Amino acid sequence: MSEPIRANAVLVIENLLLGNQLVNKLQDMGYIVHSFAGETDLLDFVKKTKPLLMVIELNLKKYDALNCIKLIKSDSSTAHVPILAVFSGKKSKIIDQAKEAGATMIASSAALIDQLNQIINQLLEIE
Repeated sequence: MSEPIRANAVLVIENLLLGNQLVNKLQDMGYIVHSFAGETDLLDFVKKTKPLLMVIELNLKKYDALNCIKLIKSDSSTAHVPILAVFSGKKSKIIDQAKEAGATMIASSAALIDQLNQIINQLLEIE
Protein backbone atom coordinates (compact mmCIF):
# COMPACT_ATOMS: atom_id res chain seq x y z
CA MET A 1 0.00 0.00 0.00
CA SER A 2 1.39 3.38 -0.93
CA GLU A 3 1.79 6.27 1.47
CA PRO A 4 -0.80 9.06 1.21
CA ILE A 5 0.46 12.23 -0.42
CA ARG A 6 1.44 14.68 2.30
CA ALA A 7 1.04 18.39 1.70
CA ASN A 8 3.31 21.15 2.99
CA ALA A 9 2.20 23.89 5.36
CA VAL A 10 4.29 26.97 6.20
CA LEU A 11 4.01 28.69 9.57
CA VAL A 12 5.18 32.22 10.34
CA ILE A 13 4.57 32.17 14.09
CA GLU A 14 6.55 33.70 16.97
CA ASN A 15 4.28 32.60 19.84
CA LEU A 16 6.01 29.36 20.90
CA LEU A 17 2.99 27.76 22.55
CA LEU A 18 0.75 28.48 19.57
CA GLY A 19 3.47 27.40 17.15
CA ASN A 20 4.05 24.08 18.92
CA GLN A 21 0.33 23.38 19.10
CA LEU A 22 -0.11 24.17 15.41
CA VAL A 23 2.86 22.03 14.38
CA ASN A 24 1.54 19.05 16.36
CA LYS A 25 -2.03 19.42 15.15
CA LEU A 26 -1.07 19.94 11.48
CA GLN A 27 1.29 16.95 11.59
CA ASP A 28 -1.51 14.86 13.06
CA MET A 29 -3.61 15.97 10.07
CA GLY A 30 -0.90 14.69 7.71
CA TYR A 31 0.86 17.95 6.83
CA ILE A 32 4.60 18.38 6.57
CA VAL A 33 5.13 21.58 8.55
CA HIS A 34 7.83 24.12 7.74
CA SER A 35 8.38 26.97 10.19
CA PHE A 36 9.81 30.16 8.72
CA ALA A 37 12.45 31.56 11.05
CA GLY A 38 14.06 34.17 8.82
CA GLU A 39 16.88 31.97 7.59
CA THR A 40 16.12 33.06 4.04
CA ASP A 41 13.81 35.38 2.14
CA LEU A 42 10.16 34.53 2.88
CA LEU A 43 9.14 34.50 -0.78
CA ASP A 44 12.01 32.17 -1.69
CA PHE A 45 11.12 29.95 1.27
CA VAL A 46 7.50 29.68 0.13
CA LYS A 47 8.49 29.02 -3.49
CA LYS A 48 10.85 26.27 -2.34
CA THR A 49 8.43 24.53 0.06
CA LYS A 50 5.35 24.89 -2.20
CA PRO A 51 2.82 24.84 0.64
CA LEU A 52 -0.82 23.95 0.31
CA LEU A 53 -1.50 26.58 2.98
CA MET A 54 0.19 29.15 5.22
CA VAL A 55 -0.50 30.35 8.75
CA ILE A 56 0.80 33.81 9.65
CA GLU A 57 0.59 35.30 13.13
CA LEU A 58 -0.58 38.92 12.95
CA ASN A 59 1.12 39.86 16.23
CA LEU A 60 4.66 39.31 14.95
CA LYS A 61 7.46 41.39 16.45
CA LYS A 62 10.31 40.28 14.19
CA TYR A 63 8.44 40.70 10.88
CA ASP A 64 5.65 42.85 9.51
CA ALA A 65 2.85 40.30 9.14
CA LEU A 66 0.87 42.46 6.72
CA ASN A 67 3.89 42.82 4.43
CA CYS A 68 4.42 39.05 4.62
CA ILE A 69 0.86 38.50 3.40
CA LYS A 70 1.18 41.13 0.65
CA LEU A 71 4.49 39.63 -0.49
CA ILE A 72 3.04 36.15 -0.91
CA LYS A 73 -0.14 37.38 -2.59
CA SER A 74 1.69 39.73 -4.98
CA ASP A 75 3.86 37.07 -6.62
CA SER A 76 2.21 35.06 -9.39
CA SER A 77 3.90 31.82 -8.31
CA THR A 78 2.62 32.04 -4.71
CA ALA A 79 -0.57 34.13 -4.97
CA HIS A 80 -2.72 30.96 -5.01
CA VAL A 81 -1.55 29.86 -1.53
CA PRO A 82 -4.35 30.36 1.00
CA ILE A 83 -3.23 32.29 4.07
CA LEU A 84 -4.77 31.90 7.50
CA ALA A 85 -3.96 35.01 9.57
CA VAL A 86 -4.05 34.42 13.32
CA PHE A 87 -4.48 37.15 15.93
CA SER A 88 -4.12 37.11 19.70
CA GLY A 89 -6.07 39.28 22.08
CA LYS A 90 -8.95 41.55 21.20
CA LYS A 91 -10.04 42.24 17.65
CA SER A 92 -8.44 45.32 16.24
CA LYS A 93 -7.96 47.20 13.00
CA ILE A 94 -5.19 44.76 12.03
CA ILE A 95 -7.92 42.27 11.14
CA ASP A 96 -9.31 44.56 8.45
CA GLN A 97 -5.77 45.34 7.32
CA ALA A 98 -5.01 41.61 7.02
CA LYS A 99 -8.07 41.16 4.80
CA GLU A 100 -6.95 44.07 2.64
CA ALA A 101 -3.44 42.60 2.44
CA GLY A 102 -4.85 39.37 1.04
CA ALA A 103 -5.36 36.98 3.96
CA THR A 104 -7.82 34.28 2.96
CA MET A 105 -9.18 33.80 6.48
CA ILE A 106 -8.60 35.31 9.91
CA ALA A 107 -8.99 33.43 13.19
CA SER A 108 -8.41 34.02 16.86
CA SER A 109 -5.55 32.02 18.35
CA ALA A 110 -7.83 31.16 21.28
CA ALA A 111 -10.24 29.25 19.04
CA LEU A 112 -7.76 28.03 16.47
CA ILE A 113 -6.46 24.81 18.00
CA ASP A 114 -9.88 23.42 18.95
CA GLN A 115 -11.36 24.25 15.55
CA LEU A 116 -8.29 23.75 13.32
CA ASN A 117 -9.77 20.92 11.23
CA GLN A 118 -12.86 22.95 10.35
CA ILE A 119 -10.86 26.14 9.76
CA ILE A 120 -8.41 24.38 7.42
CA ASN A 121 -11.28 22.80 5.49
CA GLN A 122 -12.93 26.21 5.06
CA LEU A 123 -9.62 27.81 4.13
CA LEU A 124 -9.02 25.29 1.35
CA GLU A 125 -12.62 25.54 0.07
CA ILE A 126 -12.37 29.33 -0.28
CA GLU A 127 -9.44 29.10 -2.67
